[in-house]
Amino acid sequence: MKYLNIFFIISLALVLACSSSKQTTSTTIEAGNIITTPSGLKYQDLTLGSGTNPRFGQKVTLHYIIKTETGELIEDSYKLNQPMTFILGNNEVIQGIEEGVVTMKPGGKRRLFIPPDLGFGGRKIRNIPANSNLIFEVELIKSE
Repeated sequence: MKYLNIFFIISLALVLACSSSKQTTSTTIEAGNIITTPSGLKYQDLTLGSGTNPRFGQKVTLHYIIKTETGELIEDSYKLNQPMTFILGNNEVIQGIEEGVVTMKPGGKRRLFIPPDLGFGGRKIRNIPANSNLIFEVELIKSE
């Protein structure tokens, strides 16, 4: 009985120590780890790439799938067979894409949860309603 009590106390201490550890940037959700940046962008790495991160001023090429937060498909560059290319840091795309791509490596895939202020804001763009939370799945093909 004495050893059972000691085992229980040690087990309880370990559980409390693990549950009280401070997580500053990520939260575990059903599908995996979601990282939240100071701007409010949330992202989830699906596949880690390799090589070096793109730098501001470089041309990046990526495939993407855009969905609303309800799961409605807006656009799919894979189906169109037309990846997106832009100069990182030139504000050619919405801020959520810029911020989400800059920490990726070529070959990586990431899900971006983009709030309206990092997306299209109060503007209605094509079939994207104003003030939409968007979900982008991006694959960084290359940066040069």
